[in-house]
Formats: sequence, structure tokens, C-alpha cells
Amino acid sequence: MKARQRKTVTGWEQMIGGHGTVVDWQAGSGNIRIHGEIWGARSATELKSGDCVRVTRREGLTLIVEPE
Repeated sequence: MKARQRKTVTGWEQMIGGHGTVVDWQAGSGNIRIHGEIWGARSATELKSGDCVRVTRREGLTLIVEPE
């Protein structure tokens, strides 16, 4: 029963709310580094390399992020 109350630590679910760093960005999309992996990402806000971001949701294999 206690295991059900724990926060998710594996799979894509653990990325929601996670913090990452922009690797490269161009025209509303790019790549971020999160948990040691590079993921494709999109944002309504223009970002630049080195910016810190927070993952808000996932659409397929693309993470939707916002600046911190």
C-alpha cells in the first residue's frame, strides 16, 4: 500500500514537472537535456541554448516546456 503513494520514478511520467536545460532551440522547438537524455521539446515562449525549463506535459515523444 505504501508503494502506491510514492512519486513515480521511472517512465515518461517522471518527466512531468522535471527541470531541464535547452541544448538548441529554433522557431518554437528544439532539444532539451533532462535526466541525462536529449529530448525533443516545444514551447510557446522563445528560448535559447542554456535556458532552464520545466516540463509541463508530453505529446507523443515531444515534451512541452516553459521557462523557469
